[in-house]
Amino acid sequence: MAKSTGELPSVVGHNNKQGFRWGRPSHPFLIGGAVCVLFLFSNLLVTSNLKLNMYVVTGNEKLEDHIERALSINLGNGECEWTPPRDAPQDQVLFSTLFAAFPGSGQRSAFMHLEGLTELRASDDQRINPGSMGKKFAFMKTNYPLHDGTWWFDAAFDDNLNQAVLLVRNPRWALPAYQHLLYEIEYSTSWYRSYQLQYHTYTKRPPLEDYLRWRELRFDIEIKKWGWFMDFWMEGGLLRDIYTNELTTPDHFAHLIDSVMYGQAELLAEQQFLNDQSAYIDGKCGKNVTTCQPAAIA
Repeated sequence: MAKSTGELPSVVGHNNKQGFRWGRPSHPFLIGGAVCVLFLFSNLLVTSNLKLNMYVVTGNEKLEDHIERALSINLGNGECEWTPPRDAPQDQVLFSTLFAAFPGSGQRSAFMHLEGLTELRASDDQRINPGSMGKKFAFMKTNYPLHDGTWWFDAAFDDNLNQAVLLVRNPRWALPAYQHLLYEIEYSTSWYRSYQLQYHTYTKRPPLEDYLRWRELRFDIEIKKWGWFMDFWMEGGLLRDIYTNELTTPDHFAHLIDSVMYGQAELLAEQQFLNDQSAYIDGKCGKNVTTCQPAAIA
């Protein structure tokens, strides 16, 4: 089971004046590359006729002499024209992968690499991307069970996600990145408002005072949510309470992930008086995805 305690408080302590360094980190993100290598060599799209252009180079051959990239048009003399990735074949069975991550953990970075290497468009459970309704994708991302992730897959994706991959980023960086994103979408609590503001993301940063206020108010619960999220996926979708980490029921779990209806005091009281302490696995595990147990962690 993933641990939500340990040394984390000493690294990102609530009252630590060294706290979170301001701004999005500029160090290179390696998650995407590792994930791409994993899946390109595990026959990600096992039933399609997509050409991944993988060759064995021998003798004096050069790899670049064999690579054909449809994602960019070779104009010669080292120049190229970028073209967007395309949708996966809709009339074929896809081996599809769900990428789960706490917000601010680099899913978009991973998707940039995946789209660049496979030439296939990626999407998310919110279906905010234009033209994504009713389509199948080789790669989907979610923040579920956080309320930021709805796991709202339409009929095109019922029973079609074959495996899950968990992307993990140190909360030292993930939590500030998450707050920056919330600021850009004006702390939206609705799908429609998030849709309206989607092009504001990665365009601005909040004032330092805004971030510090959010950190002081939200750090304790957000670090609990980070650990709770990791436990959910590492335990294959086992339902637990955010505040106590105790086993809980599907009804209480549904209240936990509701974004606006239930407060902390109500949820704590509800958990305290539960009579059922059985171990429940989320109903989406085994239905919408083959298993919630991650096939890989990156």
